[in-house]
Amino acid sequence: MPNQSERLANERRRFVRRAAIDAVDWPHDDVKSIIANAIRDYKGNLEVLSSAIGCMFLCMYMGRRVMQVVYTPKTIQKYQRILGNVKFKDLPFIPDTTPNSERSIGYMWAMSLESFWDVVKGTKHPQNDIVSGVDVLPEL
Repeated sequence: MPNQSERLANERRRFVRRAAIDAVDWPHDDVKSIIANAIRDYKGNLEVLSSAIGCMFLCMYMGRRVMQVVYTPKTIQKYQRILGNVKFKDLPFIPDTTPNSERSIGYMWAMSLESFWDVVKGTKHPQNDIVSGVDVLPEL
C-alpha cells in the first residue's frame, strides 16, 4: 500500500494531466475526450500514441482521404484502435476532404489517376498508371 507521500505524488500527477488537457482550446469537444481517454488507457510506446493523435489531427485539417494515401489501411486501423476504437469516417469533425487536401502532392497525384481507390488499397501500383499515360504530377 502506498504511503502518504506516494499518494500525494500520484494525485498531483493526475491533476497535472487533467489540467494540461483542459488548458487546450479544443476544436471539438469529442477530440478532447478521445485524446484524454487514449492517453489514460494506452500502454506502450509513446511514439505510437503520438502518431495516432497526430494522424487524427491531420485527418481533421487535411481530410480523411489524404490520410488514406499517407498511411496503410493496417496503420490507420491500429491508430483508430489506440484512440479508443474510433472510426475516422464516423467522427463528425473529420471530413473526407478539405481545402487543405490539395496541399498533399500524393493525394493530388492519386486523384489524377482513374483508379484512386485501387492505388490506396494497394491493388494497383502507381508505376502502371505512369506507363499508361499519367507521367506528370498535377499542378498545385
